[in-house]
Amino acid sequence: MEDKKKFMAKAIELSINSANTIGGPFGSVIVKDDKIIAEGSKKVTSSNDPTAHGEIVAIRKPVKI
Repeated sequence: MEDKKKFMAKAIELSINSANTIGGPFGSVIVKDDKIIAEGSKKVTSSNDPTAHGEIVAIRKPVKI
């Protein structure tokens, strides 16, 4: 349960940073084998990409690895 709280805390941290810098309070993490393998935050406006929501940005990162 502590790991889940740690992962959620990271997503919240990303959301706060996103809200303070580039837009709305949106952040996400992708976890595999109890490790964060990707993070994402909203980049719709900054990238001019209407699909660049936080979770989509995070999904795209491991695909590039």
